[in-house]
Amino acid sequence: MMIGTRALASIAAAVVVIAGCGTTGPSTTGTSPTSAAGPAKAVGATTDNLGDGKIDALPAGTLYVQYLDVPQSVGAPITHAHIAGYVYTHVGTHRIAITGGETKDVKAGEAAFVPPNVGHTHSNPGPSANSWYFVSIRPNTARTAAPTFPGQKEAFASADLAALPAGPYSLGLRAVTIQPNGRTAAHKHGGLESILVLDGSVEVRVQGAAMKTLQKGEGILIDADTPLQVSNKGAASAKFLAFFVTADGKPFSTDVETSP
Repeated sequence: MMIGTRALASIAAAVVVIAGCGTTGPSTTGTSPTSAAGPAKAVGATTDNLGDGKIDALPAGTLYVQYLDVPQSVGAPITHAHIAGYVYTHVGTHRIAITGGETKDVKAGEAAFVPPNVGHTHSNPGPSANSWYFVSIRPNTARTAAPTFPGQKEAFASADLAALPAGPYSLGLRAVTIQPNGRTAAHKHGGLESILVLDGSVEVRVQGAAMKTLQKGEGILIDADTPLQVSNKGAASAKFLAFFVTADGKPFSTDVETSP
């Protein structure tokens, strides 16, 4: 059968169109967008926002960041008022009742913000002992003061901080999970960030400092406006708490183009 010149041209054009579609469509082989990400981009990292609380002013005096580990038997109510901070439950369930306000059961992996100088009660609704962190920025006089909570242990404490600007602040808490060979984006925060490792181990790279490996139970403080990146070189997933102290008007987080 004879095919005319015009018909041959139509067939050739169709072949070109089909070939072009094949090069732009999804592929089952090759490099995925995630694994192709540059070293400053996040891979295998997820962040859970556990809360953001507002305070009108920081506590007076020279300050530092502290993570207290508090065990509590069933019942065992503790009623008091103190500086602002976060309760983060890592074993069991913690019940916090704000005087004249909300009562909340904080289960393992959850957190609750405690406003400053507001009466409240910590208790354990059972059926077994619990354990929780209280995370705060506080005056350095607390280093030698009587315990805030019965049986408390200091999980991490920063060095004394340089003077911070006056005015209102936001206190934030996040839980970050990084898969093996994963990493956060390279980024910086407008305020202070502190990290406490909950599971596994992480490598923390901070601009202007040597890389530091943190194991479970270890922490670090990163100054405001300082690029950093956290990665997991281990064989199991890693998880850490991140506590932020950010002055009003400052950006919370900004990605940067180069890994520190």
